[in-house]
Amino acid sequence: MTSQTLQQQLLPEIMKTSGIKNVILYDVTTRILPGVASAVVAFVTKRVQNRAKKLYSGVLQKSGIKEERKGTILLERDYKLVKESNDMFDAVLSIASDLPHARFVKRTANGIFIVETKDAIALNADISFAKLMTAETDGEVQKMVIEVFSFTKDIVQIRDYLTALEQEHAKNRGNKLGRQIYYFDEIAVQPMMRPAPAGGAAMVPDLSRSPPVLTFTMFPLQTNKSLNNIYGASVRKAVHRVNFFLANQGWYRDKGIPYTLGILLHGAPGCGKTSFIKGLAKDTNRHVVNIKLRECTTVQQINNIFYSHRVNVVRDGATSTFDIPVDRRIIVMEDIDCLSSIILDRALVESRPLEHSTEDCNRINLSVLLNILDGILETPGRIVVMTSNAPWKLDPALVRPGRIDVSIEFQKCSIQDIMDMVEGICDIKLDPKQAHGLLHRVWTPAEVTKVIFENLDDVARALEMFRSPPINDKARTSCDSSRTTRDGARTS
Repeated sequence: MTSQTLQQQLLPEIMKTSGIKNVILYDVTTRILPGVASAVVAFVTKRVQNRAKKLYSGVLQKSGIKEERKGTILLERDYKLVKESNDMFDAVLSIASDLPHARFVKRTANGIFIVETKDAIALNADISFAKLMTAETDGEVQKMVIEVFSFTKDIVQIRDYLTALEQEHAKNRGNKLGRQIYYFDEIAVQPMMRPAPAGGAAMVPDLSRSPPVLTFTMFPLQTNKSLNNIYGASVRKAVHRVNFFLANQGWYRDKGIPYTLGILLHGAPGCGKTSFIKGLAKDTNRHVVNIKLRECTTVQQINNIFYSHRVNVVRDGATSTFDIPVDRRIIVMEDIDCLSSIILDRALVESRPLEHSTEDCNRINLSVLLNILDGILETPGRIVVMTSNAPWKLDPALVRPGRIDVSIEFQKCSIQDIMDMVEGICDIKLDPKQAHGLLHRVWTPAEVTKVIFENLDDVARALEMFRSPPINDKARTSCDSSRTTRDGARTS
């Protein structure tokens, strides 16, 4: 291949690459010097990122230059043998065949998805996979050899990556739910009762006879909500924190910070708390496990929710158990200030009779809950969401940093929120002057959405409506202004 031919082949690709204006094309026919090759490598890896990495691979392939690998691990799979040692191989094949840039994947007669190319496929930014050999008989794969390699990571780092991949694959193998996410809602079970220790006719829950696990119903969680289409400055701040949490597990490990996320959502009804939970579930691809803390919730039951992978479900009268790791679920406690008095500020709650606090060691209390959220036992990847309409009632120890990392107040819409929602839903760009006269903190997001939907073809009319209070507020104001006095005279 001549220099001119190589340049002609690469130039269109180079010019398509964002940010590249001038590139020195070198002549493969005039002795590729190590210094030139190194310069090309440095330029591509540092200046061009993803698109340039593809270009660089093309340069190396066409020119015959071979970059030195820092580490390579060969994995072999004999499909006639079934053993646990195959998990690492299957994990790599599973993730490789699930990548959008795999391009062509074949499902064999024995149900195995394999990548139909010998080209290297990037598993992440640093580690790649390539299929070396496949032996098939009558369409069934008998044997396969693959390699996992890196130009930047050494053998130890590649092995750690593969081990983590293997563990993740083992979790997914026990998953009976497929790719669908579900909403698990706790069933309130009436506890067995017993006479109160103080005697008399009073009855109290007999926690010694409570089941060890909570029971749930389950429904597919279908939603178009996303954190990207929920509006408000406080929400944007929370989205940034969630994205950082999901993308930086190594950062938490290096800094010695527990890899957990606690979120408190509070504010008036209709302002977006439930929408945030649905968007969080969709964007993180996690199931929602909604629990209802009650006076009869036991220590064993709450421990099993936070530390066990199993979720007990009743469907059509039959009981089944699903394996859902903690890092695949969002534990939700909605309206937590209404669920149980144990989480209320101890300074605001009257002391309960002594027998209610000491009669049963299985009775949940604030200390138990605090220890689960921020105690010795850690549950990496855990996300807990609490919602409240009265956060000032919650005990300060429950919502302190470390247990609650993000506190979001959902308010009625600001003027900017209304503008953002109109632009986002109607796919238009408003003139800043159109914000004139819009009411601040009067309309809830639910009310704003309803008005926009009713006026999709008349944005001006929708904006005009936001310059007056909602109809319900008007009716309430009218009612208040027309109250009669005791002697029958009207106040207006």
